[in-house]
Amino acid sequence: MPNMIILGTQWGDEGKGKIVDYLAEKASVVARFQGGANAGHTLKIDDKKYVLHLVPSGIITGKKCIIGQGLVVDYNQFVNEIRELRLSGVEITPENLILDGNAHVIMPYHRVLDMIKDKHIGTTGRGIGPAYEDKANRTRAIRVNDLFSINLKERLEKNIEFYNNLFDFFSTKHGKTREEVALSIFENNPSFKIYFDENFYLSVEAINNDLENKKLFVQRFVKTDESKLVIQTASQNKSLLAEGAQGTMLCVDNGTYPFVTSSNTGLGGAINGLGVYVDYDYRIGIVKAYTTRVGGGPFPTELFDEYGEQLRKQGGEFGATTGRPRRCGWFDVAVVKKSIMLNGINYIALTKLDVLSGFDKIKLCVGYDNEGKPIYEEVDGWNEDITNAKSFDEFPVKCQDYVKKLQSLLNTDVGVVSVGPKRNQTIIIKHIEENILEN
Repeated sequence: MPNMIILGTQWGDEGKGKIVDYLAEKASVVARFQGGANAGHTLKIDDKKYVLHLVPSGIITGKKCIIGQGLVVDYNQFVNEIRELRLSGVEITPENLILDGNAHVIMPYHRVLDMIKDKHIGTTGRGIGPAYEDKANRTRAIRVNDLFSINLKERLEKNIEFYNNLFDFFSTKHGKTREEVALSIFENNPSFKIYFDENFYLSVEAINNDLENKKLFVQRFVKTDESKLVIQTASQNKSLLAEGAQGTMLCVDNGTYPFVTSSNTGLGGAINGLGVYVDYDYRIGIVKAYTTRVGGGPFPTELFDEYGEQLRKQGGEFGATTGRPRRCGWFDVAVVKKSIMLNGINYIALTKLDVLSGFDKIKLCVGYDNEGKPIYEEVDGWNEDITNAKSFDEFPVKCQDYVKKLQSLLNTDVGVVSVGPKRNQTIIIKHIEENILEN
């Protein structure tokens, strides 16, 4: 199998996890390169549902998986996710899951800050942004390898003093006492009580004890140099599958700034995030057949009518991580074309095509007018159920026309089409089948 990278082309939630799971069968290594537990990759295999936040999707197929240095890792999420997957029957060991020790750690104080600071950007509240802020700041950052340092507690003391001052600042900014803010956090997150003392300050002792109880579990999976060696070896043997989180339009540099995530979600982020240069033969852009977005920020094709609600209902458009309803709208050609250009995408995996069944007319945004309003082309829809189709030829003619129309507008081959959440509801279009699945 050639080296492949899977990238979101819109604002995330395009269905990357399912495509990674499907294509991972022929890979030897699956590596995740950026983001944190704000990813929500949902897989449905043999009527069993798996939701992954940190662990790469290839773990379900028993592949060797790597959490790269570009991630920020919530140690509690890491421990809990592994335990939950094991309870679901997924085998996870230090032999098939490697955590790069250069990855940065999301601490409880990062999550606390994310819960109380301004929410207009629309974060998930999982501490991703504050952890990346500390990474850029350098003096406060704690990497996975640092968890096993003899001066960890000393570093925690300095960091927690800083964050307690921030806690006071944001409490005052919102016109509340520290106690009132803390109690509001506990109301929605009861488990966070353990991190505070009787005066509602973050407690060094409590956080240090929590780390001490879990870091030996984490340490078993940590292999900094080995992670890069495994990636390099796999890529030289043409058997690496790299997995991104979120989408290109949420990239901190190339997305709809400032309404973005805190990491580089595109191809460039993969080089830094894995720490190894890889020549990706297939740069596969995951493209949802319509458009969705979670949180704030521009969304030119967003629908506020019955069509938007129909897309949300039929597509089950609620966040796998937060449960938030997603904003829904028509397909935006300009958004995906920008992602294709930025990432050098040479194949498209089109997902959730089945959700469009039942629409009499479907609109495609092909540009914008002088006021920035979408210019639409309207195409005929179809009413037939396509979830049981096994080949492109089994699609209704109007459905085939829609796929061909997208391919023409994007000037990029559609190589994979998904017509449902299950693994067997995936269609490989013949002209790349030999290249991807039979090499």
